[in-house]
Amino acid sequence: RQHPRPPPPPSAMNVDQEGSNTQMMRQANMRKKGGQLMDPTRHEDADLLGTGMVDLRQTSCLNANGEPKWAQLSQVMQPNTEDLALISDADEQLIFKIVFKEKVNLSEILIRADKAPENADDECSAPKLVKVFSNKDDLDFGDVGDETPASIIEMVVGEHRTRLVGARYQRVSSVQIFVEANQGDTPLTFLNRLSVIGHRAWNG
Repeated sequence: RQHPRPPPPPSAMNVDQEGSNTQMMRQANMRKKGGQLMDPTRHEDADLLGTGMVDLRQTSCLNANGEPKWAQLSQVMQPNTEDLALISDADEQLIFKIVFKEKVNLSEILIRADKAPENADDECSAPKLVKVFSNKDDLDFGDVGDETPASIIEMVVGEHRTRLVGARYQRVSSVQIFVEANQGDTPLTFLNRLSVIGHRAWNG
């Protein structure tokens, strides 16, 4: 005569139940996008303006020439296939203040300056010495020299990509990019493209 199999011990039942709960949580955290299930824990870097993470209402550029014939910050943060130029105004320095809608992890900055404007009031050249800060929302020209940058970049002419490494680039709400000097020691600085690359900083 066969005896019925005894039930599993409580510890085994708990393990099975925890595994099931974990699987259910994973499925619940999957987001549907384009007909495919996307796992939000996968960190895929992208241009943060293109992903909608940049708050353009709070994003600005100090000392940019605001005349309509010159590009504004929102234009050079897009692909800018027409090579419009953003140029500085009073002198060669610029401070880009980029604010995010949610906290992000930054991985890279791209700056392109290969199409100089032809009809500027003064001579322009591409950025050379660039300093990057994070979460310095009130940064301006009066105190930028007192702050320690997270990165110092010596740019080359054309397109320059810089990896952003370290804790200062994790879970940031804003990034500040200070163009301190340009390639030709000219009165004005120009650029055609600025891209900040990273991904949303997920909780947990």
